Amino acid sequence: ALVLFIWFFLFNFMMVLVVLNMLLAVVLQHYGDVTERVKEQVDNKPIWQQVMAYLVFRRETRGFVTMAHMGRLLENDDEPAHNPLVVTKASLKEAFAGMTDAQGDWLM
Repeated sequence: ALVLFIWFFLFNFMMVLVVLNMLLAVVLQHYGDVTERVKEQVDNKPIWQQVMAYLVFRRETRGFVTMAHMGRLLENDDEPAHNPLVVTKASLKEAFAGMTDAQGDWLM
């Protein structure tokens, strides 16, 4: 009975290792595919340049109405936020409450 008990748990342990090995293989294969696609891109930038660009963007747009909020208002089919065909700074300020002149200039 002890041998059966040891064999059962050893078998289950080995099967868990096999399944984890397969999972690791899938993850590494996907990682390899993604890194190859990134290397093929012409305009890919190092992560630190992407972070700096994001921080500059956040600093420039501090206090602005968020793009996500404007997107939700624009995608509302029942009551779209901006109806005019021609977009101006004045029409944006009218459509989005809280938009400043600085944000209107930045968007235009």
